[in-house]
Amino acid sequence: MQAVVRFLARWSPALANRALSIGQRAYKCGDYAGALIEFRALANQGNAIAQFFVGSMYRNGEGLVANHEEAARWIRLAAERGMVDAQFALGVMYADGEGVKRDGTEAVRWYRLAARRGCASAQFNLGECFHQGRGVERSETRAWWWISLAAAQGDPNAQLNLGTRYLDGIGVAKNELEAHLWFNLAVAHGSADATGYRDSAARDLTPNQIAGVQCRVREWTPKTRSESALDVYKGEVAEFFQTLSEGPTKVPIDEMLGFLQRADELIAAGLALGVSAQDLVKALREVRRALAGDMERTADSEMRALPAQDSSRLR
Repeated sequence: MQAVVRFLARWSPALANRALSIGQRAYKCGDYAGALIEFRALANQGNAIAQFFVGSMYRNGEGLVANHEEAARWIRLAAERGMVDAQFALGVMYADGEGVKRDGTEAVRWYRLAARRGCASAQFNLGECFHQGRGVERSETRAWWWISLAAAQGDPNAQLNLGTRYLDGIGVAKNELEAHLWFNLAVAHGSADATGYRDSAARDLTPNQIAGVQCRVREWTPKTRSESALDVYKGEVAEFFQTLSEGPTKVPIDEMLGFLQRADELIAAGLALGVSAQDLVKALREVRRALAGDMERTADSEMRALPAQDSSRLR
């Protein structure tokens, strides 16, 4: 019967989902051989979830001999189809040189794609890349921003990191109350290392301040992945428009091109955030105008660089 389901799944999304569920149940039960049969059939048909499972099984040596090159191949297929977990995993593989040549720039590219979709682990790793200057220009401000997004989703490592940033003023203004808040949240979410930081930060606070922080901890709720994705777009849109307000010529050309390439996404996000359609269209026109002006200036400079011609030879 399962073989029939796999065969018919090529034409029926419902049967494809059923085959995927069969594979997932087998995987959870430790029946890796049975799971692989289901996943591989679907993966060959282009199912991104199945491709990611096959890649992960090659990566972890589950039901077959570990093969990191083959793992990277399958995970890349899933990542290129937009699967967030696969994009994050591929970023890690590029960062570590696992099954692929180590490449910090590629790691950042895949982390960023996953982070924009709200993946907390990718947001944290991207923040660390900005902190260390791996694959991207070093920026503590950007590191703080990406790590704060992961912390807002309840990632204890990000919360501990964010607490130390507020405590020492790294990438953000120093704020002992915020530091104490994030240390408390990190402890609440299972970080044993945060306990000492929390207790140390509390020594400089009054009892009323500590009570206020504890009240905030009790009322705190983590953001969902979709909410975090919207926050990413909100931040990117705000940053772009802030730079644009200083004059289109101050926006680097690669950023303007990137804006045009992601215009649909950013405009949709802007509308969702209450930015008027008129303002969005105006901004897009300014970007196009700035790009056109840059290309015209480039063409003029190239013409001036050409050797002068003898006008008498043109008669």
